[in-house]
Amino acid sequence: MDTKLLTRKIRVVRLYLITSAYSNYTKMEMNRNLIKYENNYESALESRDMANIFFPIRDFKIEDFVYDKNEISDYILGKYKNFKKFLELAEIAGTPQRALIAFCKHVNNTCAIYDLRLLGSIHYPMFFKAIYDYLECKIDKKQLMESLVELKLFNKEKTPISYSCFRKVVIEIEKLLNEIMKKQDERISINLKKTEKNRTL
Repeated sequence: MDTKLLTRKIRVVRLYLITSAYSNYTKMEMNRNLIKYENNYESALESRDMANIFFPIRDFKIEDFVYDKNEISDYILGKYKNFKKFLELAEIAGTPQRALIAFCKHVNNTCAIYDLRLLGSIHYPMFFKAIYDYLECKIDKKQLMESLVELKLFNKEKTPISYSCFRKVVIEIEKLLNEIMKKQDERISINLKKTEKNRTL
């Protein structure tokens, strides 16, 4: 196999696993926060009215904002299991679990890699899967282009992705992960030196 093609495939698989882990993490955390709030007719009505103000094109119903806490708990558990699975697979692909957990927390709690946090957690795993399928010759270029589309938040319209924005996010993902891994390795090294020093005293 062509070395460049193999390197490209490994990179795409790694990015797919990273973004899939983050996708499950952010959905898990979002629903954990949701379950903390009171869910009754009054709160659902208030949420419906607020949503209709911000998204006038959509016609939200009160039922859209009423949820069963047991169902949400089951959903959270499912996302947690998926998150753990992608952590394990990512580690096999070269991304330590502790680094990926720190990455997910950092992106979710800050404005780092804003595009990934906004809607990328939905789109990016699908993008990388489509790119990998293309590299494996499972789909042609036309099918790849049809897969690289974003669903707009306000009207659910599908539009082609911005390739410059996509490249920027990929670079930011890899840069942030490398920074986290470097800091964690440095911390481990310092702790090991301290341990060795204490042993010699």
